[in-house]
Amino acid sequence: MTASGTYTFTLDASEIMAEAWERCGKDPATLEGWQTRSARKSLNLMFIDWSNSGASNLWAVERQTLALTAGTDSYTLPVGTVDVIEANLFDGSTETVLTMLTRDQYAAIPVKTTQARSSQFWVERILPLPVIHLYATPDQAYTLIYYRIRQLQDIGGMTETLDAPALWLEAICAGLAARLAQKWVPEREVSLGQAAAMAYAKAAGETRERAPFTAQPNMSFYQ
Repeated sequence: MTASGTYTFTLDASEIMAEAWERCGKDPATLEGWQTRSARKSLNLMFIDWSNSGASNLWAVERQTLALTAGTDSYTLPVGTVDVIEANLFDGSTETVLTMLTRDQYAAIPVKTTQARSSQFWVERILPLPVIHLYATPDQAYTLIYYRIRQLQDIGGMTETLDAPALWLEAICAGLAARLAQKWVPEREVSLGQAAAMAYAKAAGETRERAPFTAQPNMSFYQ
């Protein structure tokens, strides 16, 4: 006997909801339409909650590019952007790292219209879309290369696949089961909540950067 040689297993939204209901002790075939809609709502809310986990969901960290124009320092970011975690300025041959500013640091810059090669950025997380502000204002056309955390995509239809890798399917099923238990099976809320926390911790622990990390103190601080 040989293994399948395939790596395509996944679950669509309806299968995940059915699995979650079964963990709650419910037969999915006996549920009414409004209960299915309730489960889909809980699944979407869970994904929004997970977007708050930021870079721990590495599949939702994307490389993006933005064409910059001389004299323009503010740019609206694409739909679904939660935040920007890194940004580089590319002049056609060389990339330079931009420093991230806080709102207070950006506000403290006395003259924001100075034109030069940008070296810093601040992300203003406003509605309907966040805006990235650069300092200094670009003095020529550059390309901004940045990594954004994006919101996980909505679950719209029951046959849709979810915006998550297969290694997160257990955490998704367990998390949804815990949320459904809060509403429908309170006697299982504690046990399913514990199972959900363990499944999320395992998935998040696997979804990590594996490159070595080295920290070096600034010795000049002690001189």
